[in-house]
Amino acid sequence: MTVRSKLFRQLPEPPGWVSAYQLPGERKLREAREGVAANIRALEKDLSNLSDQLSALTEPKLLLYADGDALEGAVRDALCSIGFAIESTATDNRADAVAIINDTVCTIEVKGKKGSAAERDALQLLKWVGEIGHERNLSPKGILIINAYKDDAPDKRSEAFPHQMRKTCERYDITALTSLQLLAMVLIYQKDPTTLEHIQEILLNTRGVVEGYEWTDIDT
Repeated sequence: MTVRSKLFRQLPEPPGWVSAYQLPGERKLREAREGVAANIRALEKDLSNLSDQLSALTEPKLLLYADGDALEGAVRDALCSIGFAIESTATDNRADAVAIINDTVCTIEVKGKKGSAAERDALQLLKWVGEIGHERNLSPKGILIINAYKDDAPDKRSEAFPHQMRKTCERYDITALTSLQLLAMVLIYQKDPTTLEHIQEILLNTRGVVEGYEWTDIDT
């Protein structure tokens, strides 16, 4: 009987005792099959581990294209990786994050946008800076992180911070940068840990828009 003809037959399930009666060559084939199955299970485990590693490695790429909660989470993770302690996250329409580093309280506003940053983004941050400063009797540092032109490839994006926006950030001592720049900072630090203090100083002390730290600065 050919293999093809067997495909069209509905074979009954063999009773349990049948396994005790093996035909010539059956044991060898069963052992070979089990060896292949064991290899497949090992490969599936390797594949799962590699998939997990790849997912963890590429998660920061959310900083390139995400908005909303996904972008806010990626920003918080990035800031944690360069030494910021995230104290709280967005609740009740408050700031997207409050971070502390070197005894400095920072109020973080995060936006993912199809276009450039707008002055209202800076004004929103200033509102949170004022409220948190009043509650704690201190002067928080405002940090504005924008994923501008999020739907475009990094090398196709226009200026994230228009001229008037730059002036506003300088006037109110806001550190403004794109989430792409934040990603570049993280990757540069991971490659050279001696850059950490300089990166922290830029985020804490820049008055206006951060310069540099573009995609071309990332060594892939």
